[in-house]
This record gives sequence, C-alpha cells and structure tokens, in this order.
Amino acid sequence: MTIRILSIATIVFCGQMLVASVNAADNIVIDESSMFSDTQSLVDSSKLVNTAAFDTLTKEKKSLGFSGNINAVGDGILSQKYFEENASLANSSTQFGLIGDAFIDARLLLGYKAFLSLEMQYSPTVKLPSFAMPEVFVDANIAKHVYFRAGKQVLQWGRCYFFTPTDLVNVEHKSFIPKIGQREGTFGVKTTIPFGTLANLYGFIDLNHATRADSVAGAGRCEVRISGVELAASAWGRKYRNPVFGADASFGFFGIQFAAEGTLSKGGNLYRMTETSGALYTVHEKDLVYKGAFDIGRAFTIGEITDRLQVTGEVFLNSAGTSENVFADSSTYKYSSPVLSSDPLTGANISAMSGTKTQFFFGKNLYSPNEYGRCYAALFTSFTHFIIADMTASANAMLNCTDGSAIIAGDISYTNLANLTIDLSVTGFVGAQKHEYTMSGNAMDIRLNVGLGF
Repeated sequence: MTIRILSIATIVFCGQMLVASVNAADNIVIDESSMFSDTQSLVDSSKLVNTAAFDTLTKEKKSLGFSGNINAVGDGILSQKYFEENASLANSSTQFGLIGDAFIDARLLLGYKAFLSLEMQYSPTVKLPSFAMPEVFVDANIAKHVYFRAGKQVLQWGRCYFFTPTDLVNVEHKSFIPKIGQREGTFGVKTTIPFGTLANLYGFIDLNHATRADSVAGAGRCEVRISGVELAASAWGRKYRNPVFGADASFGFFGIQFAAEGTLSKGGNLYRMTETSGALYTVHEKDLVYKGAFDIGRAFTIGEITDRLQVTGEVFLNSAGTSENVFADSSTYKYSSPVLSSDPLTGANISAMSGTKTQFFFGKNLYSPNEYGRCYAALFTSFTHFIIADMTASANAMLNCTDGSAIIAGDISYTNLANLTIDLSVTGFVGAQKHEYTMSGNAMDIRLNVGLGF
C-alpha cells in the first residue's frame, strides 16, 4: 500500500511539472544535437522558396560516416602464490589479444539516423576470431517533439558516476577495470519527450528477453529541474516480477557536485542462493529490497588548467547482498528433490545442483560484480596534463566493506593528435583469500594497451 501511495504521488508531482512545462515549451528551442550528440551540415538556402517544410529539408544533408579503432592488449597476471612463495614466474600467466571496433553512422533528413557498431576479437590462444554487434539502432521523431530510438542500444539511465541502482534496463553495467571494446547494448525501443530545459519524459520497452508477449518489460522516467536541482522518478515493471520504483537527484554547491539515487521493491527480482536439507536452491528474495548510491565529486584547477584534477567518492548500499562468504565454503552439496519452485515467466525449474557453493553460485549465474556484498565504497581520481599535455594519470579504488576485499588500480594513458593511445595500468587485488575480489587467486594484473583510432 505504501509503495502504491508513493508511486501515485510521484505521478501527480511529475504531471503538475509537465503541465507547466508544456505551456512554456512553445517558446523553447529543442537542442536535438545535444540530445543525440548529432551534428548537421548547413547549406545556403537564401535563394530557395521560404516555406517552413522546404526550409527544414534544405538545411539538412544526408551523410554516411565510418570510424573505428584497433587495440592490441597484453596482460601479465601474478597470482597470490607469486608473492607468498619464491616469486617464481611459474605462478604467473599471460593473455594477449586484438580488439577492433567499426562504427557506421548514417545521417538522414528530418533528424533521422541509423547507427551500427561491429566488434572483432582475436586471441592467439583461441586462434579463431569472434564477432559481435554491440549496438545497432535507428533514430526517428515526430515533428521533432517526440523522439524514438529502436534497436540494440546502451542507455544513459542513472545519476551516479559508477553505481547506478536505478539502471534496470542496461544488460551490461560499467566495469571497475575499464573495458577495452564496447558495452553490450540491450534490445528495445526508447522514447524521449523533451520539454525544453524544464523536464524530460523517457520510456523504454525492453524486448531483450521477450520470448513471449507477457515477458516484455517496461521502464519509465520523469526528470524535472527546479532551481538548479535535477530530480527524477522512475519505475520498472514486468509480469511475474515485482515492480521497482526509483528516485534520483543531483545538484552543485560551491563547486562540489552531489548525486544520489535509490530503488525500492517489495521483493527481489534476482535469484539468491538458499540451503535446505543439505541441498542448494535458488529462490527469489521476498523481503523489502532497497539499493542506494551516493557520490560527491569536485574538479580542481591546478597550474591554471581548468578541471585538471577530478575526484569522485561513492558509497553503495545493497540490501540484496550477502554477508556470507560463499567462496570460502568448500563443502560439497548434493542434489535433492523435489524441485522447490519454477519460474512462471520462463518455465525454468529452480532446482539444486551438486557441487560447492562457489560452483553453484556461478553455475546458476547468481554473481553480479560489485553487488555481492551489502556495502561498497569507491574512489575515482583523474589528473590531466600529467608530465605532458597528452598524458593522463588516474588512481581508483573499490572496497567491499562487507568482506574487506578491495581492488586498487593505477593507470597512465597517452593520446596524441593522431589518435594513437598507449595505456599502462596496474591493478592489485587486496584482502584475505577467497573473498569477492580475491576469489580468482590473482594478486596483480599489469596491462599494456596500444590503440589507434581512425
């Protein structure tokens, strides 16, 4: 009942703000290029017939753009045994590979657009290249008042820098160790209705796992701006799943940027592991589930260079996490019947399997990076013009406050005018063995990436 009252109040609030926004919208010019990061080529139309429709067409020009990048990556990995024993390289491993991305961008008349990204990965170990299509979508609009993006896409959904609990639409979230290559997009239709700088409405129909009509998921978001404070309310729903309600806000104060977001649902929509009569099962969380993130950041001017140093701190609370050390339990659990339940949406049996808790945890896809524990803290720093103008240094840290394990990473990156990038990063995995960030048995990863954009 409380969640229903909150959601009704949220809808009424957003509706009042949008009514006021519509009255002002006729005098506001919509910045479409800012919305979709598009650019347009203008032509001299002074000698053409001066009608509104014809003038719009003559100010636009069809174009086809092609770009991409190629990265050669090498990793040297030192295990925990390397530091515990005699520093033998027998306790190390290496990984090498090539990653190439190609982007095709077609700009059409009236603000229509098509985009395609292709990715190829090659490893000398596997020796066979793999191909992927991270994003492919089309943009369309109705009189430049309602905008659509249909296809496989990565959405900007969430307010904080790293932890974005309100983002329930993307299938791949940010990685603490920056990913080389493109993030995987989710398939669906996004609708955007802007009301100038006052408010925005967003809707997303998620077709990524739509194996039948009632498995389509939907999400909505309403943003408003009041006296320099950006507020938003959101909701996500799917049949046979608990609705999730979210809210977020951001504002600046004396040069410091604050952001916060959180979600609330009557029960969890992800499976968790439970033990019954010596067997392991997956079940849905039935208690109230909340997730919240808060970050604070500031940019500093150093040596007369604006925003040379940027620092962001973030905290993430996750009631769906666990305080149990799953990875340290070496006991073997046996299968037992009957099956406790089944998923009404997919029909899949929620059953047990033989093995350790770690094997069960990964075998049932129950692990989500940086959401395993109940509390996390992170720090991100970046320093541009490091030694020379084309070089940037960064130092980041992530702590699982529940089990005490952490990741510490340092990076130096050089990029010149020819789009040549040379990046060296060192990542350490700290804490007791068999915790979240030490479960792999690795202690240090040294990565060199050489990339060229075109």
